[in-house]
Amino acid sequence: MSNVTSDEPAQSVWRSRDFRLVMAAGTVNDIGDWMLSLALPVYVFTETGSGRDTALVFLIELFVGVTCGPFGGALADREIDLGGAARD
Repeated sequence: MSNVTSDEPAQSVWRSRDFRLVMAAGTVNDIGDWMLSLALPVYVFTETGSGRDTALVFLIELFVGVTCGPFGGALADREIDLGGAARD
């Protein structure tokens, strides 16, 4: 690992087109996830009129996220090769 010293000011990451595209894609993805989490129970309630069924759908969504999320993250970390970036 080398120490980089320079008199030049650091460039903002917002100047990078790639960074802006990744941030925009992540934002769109998060909005879509939030909309699904909200829309699915609302849809179930409008179709069934049952608060119990609506709560059940919400709890199933929560349970799946809490139980499968860590395993999916671990699998992604293990299976996706970042070109050695994570191994350094």
